[in-house]
Amino acid sequence: MIQTIQMSKCKYFSLVGCFKNKMENKMENIIKPTRFRVEYGDHFLGSAMRRQFDFSVLVPMYIHVGNTIDTIKRNVDLEFSIGRSTVKYAVINDTTIKLITGWVGNRKKEQVVA
Repeated sequence: MIQTIQMSKCKYFSLVGCFKNKMENKMENIIKPTRFRVEYGDHFLGSAMRRQFDFSVLVPMYIHVGNTIDTIKRNVDLEFSIGRSTVKYAVINDTTIKLITGWVGNRKKEQVVA
């Protein structure tokens, strides 16, 4: 089902919806507004197609990066997993996330798990 939002009724926006006032958004303190450009290369798309990658990991990864941007190392390969899928990415700068590769499942390695 597609939900249509009338912009005139919305004063605040977040990843979880549209709100008339801040009190309606109970997730406001959990999800900070983000401003990232997500880049990817041919390797990411090729490996995702071959492995039948589950793209649902990208939203929690995006939120995680947004909430921890001040402490994340730049230009270092990082992994984020939701258990059923994992993505390898790098935070290039304060506005760019580069997707490197992804796969179904996770591996026994120190990584962020949502």
